Amino acid sequence: MMRWTLITLTALAACAAPEPPAEKPQIIAASWSFAETESELRAASCLAGERPTQGETIEISAEPVSLGETDAVDDALSDLVFVGGWALESEHAGFGGLSGLAITDSGALLAVSDEAAFVWLSLQPGEDFTPEPTARFAYMRDANGNYLRGKTKGDAEGLALRDGLAFVSFERDHRVDVFDLGTCAAAARAVPVQTIGDAPLGLNKEIESNKGPEALAMAGDHLIIGLEEPTPDGAPVGQLGGPLAARIAQDGGQLLTGFDQVGDTLFSLHRAYFPGIGNTISVKAHQTSIVDGVPRLERSRTLATLGPRLSVDNFEGIAAQEQPDGALRLFLISDDNFSARQRTLLYAFDIPPAE
Repeated sequence: MMRWTLITLTALAACAAPEPPAEKPQIIAASWSFAETESELRAASCLAGERPTQGETIEISAEPVSLGETDAVDDALSDLVFVGGWALESEHAGFGGLSGLAITDSGALLAVSDEAAFVWLSLQPGEDFTPEPTARFAYMRDANGNYLRGKTKGDAEGLALRDGLAFVSFERDHRVDVFDLGTCAAAARAVPVQTIGDAPLGLNKEIESNKGPEALAMAGDHLIIGLEEPTPDGAPVGQLGGPLAARIAQDGGQLLTGFDQVGDTLFSLHRAYFPGIGNTISVKAHQTSIVDGVPRLERSRTLATLGPRLSVDNFEGIAAQEQPDGALRLFLISDDNFSARQRTLLYAFDIPPAE
């Protein structure tokens, strides 16, 4: 997979205009390690004798959505191909507010809601990968097995999934918890992984309550975290437990809302909203490497910029998956804020395989 990513990014660059001078690598200080904590986290999240539960089955509708007129789509997509879009709705009161997104080992989409819930969305197989008419839904449980309640504790934003362990970042109470969904499913309990606090090292200011750790991705054994809180130099990024020493450029006032990692490519999602104009969404790819055990970002590229001429909303979740033909599929999902004026949109884009 790493070889595919390197070839694809190289091919994309070769077809584009001459690159600007190389960016200075963004160093992400090493700290937390998946391998060193995996067993302990599993044991604490799924207690001995705990019986797994699957949560509720809820009905959803998936209405096809067009991204926009052909000329506007062509202008917006630098290196992506739009392959499908749907507006998702459900009569279930808890459905909505979807902020983080990941792909399970079975190929389903797993989302987290900013009201402390997990939502599993299954896709029909093959070329017609429309979402299935039912989904699984479960509210998150705290360390004592009780449901997480209230915005302060339950405002889930980022999601990274590895081997059944779902790492979830929360804002307001800025932290990362983990849930062993692979073993206990909806019965998994939250295990604190890292308290981020209001003024983490490397930020040099306090985080606003609703501009905390929006982006989360697993890079090897490292968990990469990004804040929505802006700085003059860009979005703050770091490894969990280390300083927020790296920055990702925030074009046009866009704030960082999501991460996912495939091979040695980190994908990031960015959003800006202006009253009377609407949302502008960008998708970027960043070359990553591990040097002496420390991750770093070495090159960034904008893959798409979706503006008000297109059908866009408050996109906050991104997930990436390699396809059988060698293409890479990116899924984006929007947070409707439980508002009748917004929609839960699920979009799929492909990066074609290198020729």
